[in-house]
Formats: sequence, C-alpha cells, structure tokens
Amino acid sequence: MKLSLNWGIKINTIKLIRKSLIIINIILGKKIKTICFYPDKPRSFDIMFWICLINKYEVINSLQDRADIHMFWKDQTFHDSNLKTKFNSKWININCKDISKLHIGKVFHEVFGYEIKIDPTNFNGFCVQKSDLNAKHDGTIIKCPIDVVKAGFVYQKLINNQKDDNFIVDIRIPISSDHIPFVYLKYRNINHRFLNTNDFVEMKSLSNIFTEDEIEKIIEFCRKINLEYGELDVLRDNDDGKIYIVDANHCPSGPPNHLPVLSKISALRKLAHSFDTAFG
Repeated sequence: MKLSLNWGIKINTIKLIRKSLIIINIILGKKIKTICFYPDKPRSFDIMFWICLINKYEVINSLQDRADIHMFWKDQTFHDSNLKTKFNSKWININCKDISKLHIGKVFHEVFGYEIKIDPTNFNGFCVQKSDLNAKHDGTIIKCPIDVVKAGFVYQKLINNQKDDNFIVDIRIPISSDHIPFVYLKYRNINHRFLNTNDFVEMKSLSNIFTEDEIEKIIEFCRKINLEYGELDVLRDNDDGKIYIVDANHCPSGPPNHLPVLSKISALRKLAHSFDTAFG
C-alpha cells in the first residue's frame, strides 16, 4: 500500500509541475498545444503520458473543447468509432480499427510477400499458438499437425530469433507517422520468450538493424493498418534472414522494462521530439 501511495504522490506531483509549466508559458505568451484524447486518456505508464509532459501539451478529454490534435485512445484490439468534432483538427489513429494478430498477419503478407501464418492442420513441425487479441502474452509452442483449431487463436511460424543458447531477441519499433527515431532490442530468457519481462534492453539506430527495403515496407505496413502512432514488435529469423511483424499496438506503454535509466530518459526525449515533429 505504501508503494502505491508513494507512486500516486509522484504522479500527482508530475501533473502539478506540468500544469505549472503550461501556466508559465501562457503568461510568457508562448503557444501551448492542446491534445484531446478520446474516449480514454493515457495512464502514467503509457508513453503518451510522458510525451505530453515533455512537450508541455495541455491534455483534455472533451470533444466539446478546441484542441490542436485529437487522438483516438482506447486500449483494445478492435474499434468501430468514427468520431468527428466541430473543430478542424487531425485525428490520430482513428482509422486504426483492427490490430488483431489475424489482421496483422494478412497485411504483413500483402506488404512483404511471405507469410507468418501457418495451417496447423497440415503443417508438420512446431508452431506458435497465441490469442488473436492484443497484449495477451499467451504464446505457446505446439507440435503440428493438430486435429482441432482453437477458436480465438492464431497459428504462426516459430521464428528462430535466438541470440545464443540462453536468450532470444525481439525488436520493438516506435513510430510517429513515417518517422522511426530508433528501435529497442529486447533480450529475454528463451524459457520466457512469450512473457513481457525482459532481461536487458538496448536502443539502436534504425539503419543498424534494418535494410532500406525493410524500412520502406515497415512504413508501408503501418500505412495499410492506419497506425499513425504506436509500436510494432518484429522478429528476425536466423534461418532465412527475413523479418516478421508479429504485433502492433496503438496505445503503447513503456519504455520497456529493464532499459537502463539514462537510456529511458534518452528514449522519451527522442519519442517526444518525433511525435511533435510528426503531429505538433
């Protein structure tokens, strides 16, 4: 209880500092950008909370008030909203209506020309079974072929993304419009490959990890699923050398756990600058 209370105090202090900075800027005559999140607002562990803090955005949650930016914010796999306001302002992610694994796999195949999806009733070997919904972290390696396909689940190629005998490496890509400021490399014990707990995380420049053709296809993929702001999870297969987009998230939290503190500060500054450049 003490930890929760202290954390709550810290967050309230941060919010007070942000409001004070906004008031000071208004007094100094500086333009304050207002961002409206709807139907929900980012929580303190969401990256957008910190982007707004660093960029000194005024955050509102009412469609009745004028805002420089409107952003659809609902942490769910599907949505069918078609929100409009009387104000002429851009809506970010309003058309990103499906981030299910099934849809991600379909668009990935359209853009990259090869599949991550497999037919578990005909495939002979090991594959990954996981929920079609976002952020479940319930992947399981199973032996195929199987007789019955489990409803609500997808079946994907088992990617060999081992770094060594003990660790696998996932690639996380933050994106704002067509801009990718950097990527995270997330190292995890191979026995916990589908969990969301990392052993170590580092930041790398985009060009050190992907080819120009891969970068172009990643951006095209985001355009096709209408992901204007968010993150992708990507794996590179050691066996065929290809990359596979396995997940997309339009309400990302983070930065990833076990990223060193100084790197977290650097990441948040770069993410804030990237967002403001793209949408501010």
